[in-house]
Formats: sequence, structure tokens, C-alpha cells
Amino acid sequence: MPLIQQRDELSITLTQLSTGVLSARNEIKKVESEHMVTARKNAELATTMIALAKEADMQRKEDIDDPKAKQQLDQLGASMKTSRQRWRIIKGTASATIAESGVDWARDPKLLEIVLDNDGNER
Repeated sequence: MPLIQQRDELSITLTQLSTGVLSARNEIKKVESEHMVTARKNAELATTMIALAKEADMQRKEDIDDPKAKQQLDQLGASMKTSRQRWRIIKGTASATIAESGVDWARDPKLLEIVLDNDGNER
């Protein structure tokens, strides 16, 4: 008799735990759905922001009357773009070299910063 009672108690506990797990899974699905909607909205807003920034940049260039100044501004923009591309290549190469070296870079703060650092200019 005591074993049957213990079995019944364990069965009730298992049912309660299973209900809790199911509830947690449903909550996870709900949060994941909300996250996907938010991420999609974020991407749309980022696209809009980039378009507005480009439009504002073009308006600033159009406000400049001096053709020589416009030309210099265009040259500086192109030079800056090239510099950023070079920096990303160098940074990516250094990060890959460290990550693939076998060194425990995750425990070294300086190496960790090099590997995981985002230059903030991803475009």
C-alpha cells in the first residue's frame, strides 16, 4: 500500500512538473515570436534610418555651392570608405589569426577585445 501511495504522489508531482515545462515552453515560443516581430521591425526602422541619413547627407552636399569644396568632400568620403575597408580587412585577419591559433583568447582580456571588438562602423 505505501508503494502505491508513493507512486501516486510521484505521478502527481510528475504531472505538475510536466505542466510547468509545457507552460515554460509556451512562454518561450511566445517570447521568440515577439522577438522575431521586434527584430523585423528593428530591421525596417534601421533601413528607414539609413535612408534618411543618406538623404540628409545628400542635402548637405547640395547646400554647398563651391564645386571645389564638393569635389574635396567627395574625395574625402571615398578616402574614408577605403580606409574603413582596409581597417576591417586588417581587423578581420587579426581576429581570425588569434581565434584559430589555439591560444585561449577567451581568458585573455586583450585578445578577447581584439577578437570580439566591433569597430562600430559596420556598413
